[in-house]
Amino acid sequence: MGEWIAHKWNAKSLYLKIHLAVDIMKKRILSIHVTSDKIHDGKVLTILADGITIK
Repeated sequence: MGEWIAHKWNAKSLYLKIHLAVDIMKKRILSIHVTSDKIHDGKVLTILADGITIK
């Protein structure tokens, strides 16, 4: 967000966090989950693990 807009509207910057489960040996993404910056990383771990599908 531009600083001028944030100052004018008294807005706070919001961010998205992209969480990845990666197989570093095969260099591929196994699972991905996007959250807001308010969600703690530890809460996403089980979601990532449940989303892994091995082919």
